[in-house]
Amino acid sequence: MNIILGYACYTGYKLLTSALSDIFCLHTLRHGTCLTNFIGIQLLGIRPDLGGRQPGEAVLQKYAGNGSNEGRFFVWVDEFYKPGFVNHPCAPLVRLINCKRMHPLVKTLGPRYYAALSGAASFTIRRAPQPLRIFLQVIGGLVGILTPTIDIHCTQGDLQDSFIVDPCLVPAARYTSKPLKPWKFIGLSGVLVQGVNKELFQRISDNPLRCLKGLIKLALLAALIASIVLLFLGVMHIAAPLTLLGISHIIS
Repeated sequence: MNIILGYACYTGYKLLTSALSDIFCLHTLRHGTCLTNFIGIQLLGIRPDLGGRQPGEAVLQKYAGNGSNEGRFFVWVDEFYKPGFVNHPCAPLVRLINCKRMHPLVKTLGPRYYAALSGAASFTIRRAPQPLRIFLQVIGGLVGILTPTIDIHCTQGDLQDSFIVDPCLVPAARYTSKPLKPWKFIGLSGVLVQGVNKELFQRISDNPLRCLKGLIKLALLAALIASIVLLFLGVMHIAAPLTLLGISHIIS
């Protein structure tokens, strides 16, 4: 039961952040990485000078012939689909990634794929015997997959000023070479700092459906909290809270 409560708290926080991001009409950028990097980024912010030194976001870039990625911090963009990019010739995978039907999977599995690569690299001991090295890399990859995705929130202006379109995964991904403070762009504080400003009502006016989507997420959050409370009071069966948890995790 404690595991369910912990997972519900984490999912509720993610859902709240996602809902407010939609209500404030912000862009959400996602970055998958290993556990140690996840903790470091949450505490110290985005450090592009540390990017590209281990397998991760840099792998596909290298495959596409774009060279070294040191000094770049890569992110996946939530709303990226544009007709005409489906046949982008840069890499075979792009044709699949830029398919509109694949978008919900890409924004979830894309960061997880790179988190697994980063996790495997963080567990690598180069001088260890090969069987042990492979075993540790598998363990590291699993830890990476289970590591939460970092959500970065920004306005259209910051998206254009700080994040450059990735030439390999146009327009699904971007990268930045600028250091960014965690409280200003990451998590709930990032949403509030970026979202509450003089352009807020203009963004809502320009994107009413996006704001409505956020309000629906808040309603789902309220239902999730109510179901968890009723579960612990013994009034509700566990199936309902688990269903709401699954839905909340997917849409957040």
